[in-house]
Amino acid sequence: MKEIDKWEDTKSSFPYEDILDLEHPTSRNHPRLPMDTRAGQFSPFAALTGYEEGISETTRYTSQKKELTEEEKNKLDEVIKEIKRNNNPPIQITYFVKDKRKKGGSYQTVEGTIQKINLYQNKLELQNGIKIPIEDIVKIEMIPVPE
Repeated sequence: MKEIDKWEDTKSSFPYEDILDLEHPTSRNHPRLPMDTRAGQFSPFAALTGYEEGISETTRYTSQKKELTEEEKNKLDEVIKEIKRNNNPPIQITYFVKDKRKKGGSYQTVEGTIQKINLYQNKLELQNGIKIPIEDIVKIEMIPVPE
């Protein structure tokens, strides 16, 4: 049986046979692009702009605000009164911060000293400028001062 050379068969009928073995053309006016720059044109693109951000926002975890009992609220009031009696010692406050984008929020803890208690706005203002709504506070502790 005769072996068939398919390349030889196509070579004779190949329309560009005359330029097949020529050297790759190089421009005299424009230098060749580096390989990494040329490859950049084939990099993937985001067909759905903002899709990844939307997915990460949806999967971001938020907490629900804990509602305090009357007993816990009274305990917080007593701690605030004790802080006033002790001439505003350093404290640590844990409070709920509402999320701006979705339902829920997160609990944050901050340290400082109380500058002002605004009963009209129902806010507690620290000396570092942070204003905390009193209804969002879940825990206040006095920080022991080393002597």
